[in-house]
Amino acid sequence: PAAFDLVGRNDLAEFLSQRESSHGDQANTVDDASSEDPDNDGLVALEDYSSMVFPDDNRVREATRLLRSSRSLFLRVPRPPELSDHDYERSKQDQLLLLCRRSISLSLGRGMLTLGTHNVLSAEQLLIPNIVLAGRVPPANGTLALDMTSCPANFRVWPEFHNGVAAGLRLPHASSDKNERTITRTWIKFNKPVTIQESSGGNNNNSGQTPTPSYAHGGFLMALGLRGYLSALTTTDLTDYLTQGTITTTAGIFLGMAANKRGTCDPSVSKMLCLHVPSLLPPSFIPMDLASTVQAAAVAGIGLLYQGSSHRLMTEFLLNEIGRQPMKDQNSNDREGFALVCGLALGIVNLGKGTSTVSGLEDLRIEERLHRYISGRTDGGSEFHGRKEGFEGTGGGGGNQGEMDRNSRIYEVNSLNRDITAPGA
Repeated sequence: PAAFDLVGRNDLAEFLSQRESSHGDQANTVDDASSEDPDNDGLVALEDYSSMVFPDDNRVREATRLLRSSRSLFLRVPRPPELSDHDYERSKQDQLLLLCRRSISLSLGRGMLTLGTHNVLSAEQLLIPNIVLAGRVPPANGTLALDMTSCPANFRVWPEFHNGVAAGLRLPHASSDKNERTITRTWIKFNKPVTIQESSGGNNNNSGQTPTPSYAHGGFLMALGLRGYLSALTTTDLTDYLTQGTITTTAGIFLGMAANKRGTCDPSVSKMLCLHVPSLLPPSFIPMDLASTVQAAAVAGIGLLYQGSSHRLMTEFLLNEIGRQPMKDQNSNDREGFALVCGLALGIVNLGKGTSTVSGLEDLRIEERLHRYISGRTDGGSEFHGRKEGFEGTGGGGGNQGEMDRNSRIYEVNSLNRDITAPGA
């Protein structure tokens, strides 16, 4: 601090002295952080740092204001004289819904802005900020909550997931020396969310209570994998997360572990991912009903895990999955997304190999088949269809399950649906 006083930076000297005094009292570390940052999103500290370094530049402060989703939205709706009270309330809800749709997408930008800005302590829990779906109505600034009855059931699921990713990206990148890491297996297990109990009425605390799942924790696990910490978990820990968690937890584990082991072709992670892709299961396996989101996350994880390896089996599998015929009814709604993920994973597996055909993959005719997926032509494709049907025949369920697994709502014969296959190709 004395050196900063010498050069005339009294603000930095005062800041360092306050920081040293706060570090002297370890018991009050978490309380001090929560009082300085009531939103727990890391934007307040970023504003303080930028105001000291750039006192005349308010661009960082303006960016934090635009990316903050943990405070009520300002809602101003003019009221014409001929509008009734019921219609006016309806118009306020419609306007609030538009603002909330914008607010739930701010986590992506906040994650980029606060990347690596938080130095967590070994005994400190990382708090995830809330996503507030409410507005402040002038002139009394009364709070108006969003009516969720007109929203889809998963309206908050994936925004909460991205909110958890943004909170986890605040952590510093993992160091190469494992002995110097603050974030260990114990810390990750310590940050596992406690199930929130919501009472449905009455004074009895043991009755009428339903658990509320934490969708943000799945994103938090994915962020740990992106920062290089998720490999500290054991196989038992991963099994507990996959069996007891929500769909976002499963997706976060898949993507986080694949990102943590990116390009290594790790056998244990590969087994975990392939177990959740029905087309990669042997015929002896009993068919499993997996959500299309889980399958897409597993396929994306396979692409990251085998990045740049040009793995023969995975290349052929992903190439066939782009043009796979619809099988079961419950997984036919997200075919476009699944085909797109397969195309992205195929490109990641063969990353940087587009200038020349990789040795051992010439017979797959990757460029020719991708062109057929884009154009939709199947002329001269007897070998193409034979290869596709032969590969799908090795999928989970065996030959006897073929008729049972056919889709009863979509019938495409042997033609290619260009609307499905073209984006992925």
